[in-house]
Amino acid sequence: MNNTDAFTRKFIFNVQLTKEEFLIKLKIPNVNDTLEYELNDECSIITFKKDFSKISYNLKVIEINKELQIRVEQIPVFYENTNIPFLINEFFISKFNATPVEFFE
Repeated sequence: MNNTDAFTRKFIFNVQLTKEEFLIKLKIPNVNDTLEYELNDECSIITFKKDFSKISYNLKVIEINKELQIRVEQIPVFYENTNIPFLINEFFISKFNATPVEFFE
């Protein structure tokens, strides 16, 4: 199953947490997180950092039938070559026990 678009700029996950639980956990960086990150005040933009690279993503949290759907979409800016997009699945799966969802537009 592929939970990202062809350019690895958009991702979709389901999470078995309430929106409040998700946001609380998101606001607390953990030494075990696979990527370092920063959040804006509204938790609507997450910026992942690795080595000397960083990429920002819009973060949408949608409640659907007692489940949360997390949509992560890269903010369109030119980025240098980095492997951050290839680490996003691992980040959400390990931090939130997220389930990748088949990508659709």
